[in-house]
Amino acid sequence: MASYCMSCVPLKPGVWAIALLQLLYGSVRVYMATQAEQEERGFYFYFHFTSHCFSLAAAAILMLGLLLEKQNLLLPWIGLTILIPANFVGNLILNLLLFNFPGAWWLIMKEGIPALIITYLVTVVYTLYLHMLTKTNPDEESPPAGMSTLYGTDNVVFVTEASSSVVGSPPRDSPPSYDSLVQAHKQHMST
Repeated sequence: MASYCMSCVPLKPGVWAIALLQLLYGSVRVYMATQAEQEERGFYFYFHFTSHCFSLAAAAILMLGLLLEKQNLLLPWIGLTILIPANFVGNLILNLLLFNFPGAWWLIMKEGIPALIITYLVTVVYTLYLHMLTKTNPDEESPPAGMSTLYGTDNVVFVTEASSSVVGSPPRDSPPSYDSLVQAHKQHMST
């Protein structure tokens, strides 16, 4: 089963392109942020600067995971990148709950399309993660050929009246009595 990025690029080169574009975009944004004047640097400046640094780190981890064929290195990228659409949805819900419809409209126009694109890119990387996972861990649950039946009745367990799980059947090994436990505890404490 072959998967494609944007229905035309194979999955792995598509994810490489995602990582390289994110690395390029993050680098340009960090460079532009360092060129800002000292008076313009406030809370939002440092917040966005830190988020772009995390974006660069996520792109580097994604590239390292692709280079080393380690599927677990794709998960930090997914976790760090999904924060952008989650932030968009949270802000949108908050604006709608507060009946701030112009704010919600501005948020949709400003951040809606990038959030949709980022969500698609996250699904592409997650699809590659699943493909890499199935490549390294073949399905262990599939029985050998010819050993299973059509309806899965090859390993049926029968319960009879003498089974231990049936109510009213005598227990095989009865637990120790309370008196014997008290005596054992007294002997243990005296020594």
